[in-house]
Amino acid sequence: MYAHNGTDLGVVCFIDIDNAIKAASWGFYLADDELFSSHQVSKRRVWLDLEKEAIDFAQHVLGLRALFCEVLEENKAVIKLHERSGFEEITHTHTHTHRAYAV
Repeated sequence: MYAHNGTDLGVVCFIDIDNAIKAASWGFYLADDELFSSHQVSKRRVWLDLEKEAIDFAQHVLGLRALFCEVLEENKAVIKLHERSGFEEITHTHTHTHRAYAV
């Protein structure tokens, strides 16, 4: 669970952890917009904080060197967020609706 100022606003999951190569896949999901507005919290701010903390956790607690994720092609906001956080696109095919990123 991801809490922001004491309110649960999302969940982060790390899957397919490979300790041999120190890599994993990950994803996150945020609460619906109604919860954000009722707590007067910026969803954008939570996105940024959650991504930063998840990367830090993966590196310093799990000891990972690489994180992989897939993003739907039309989800431009998340693509931009990942790129700002240092993720680089590693695959993109026009026959699929997602892009794979790694940091």
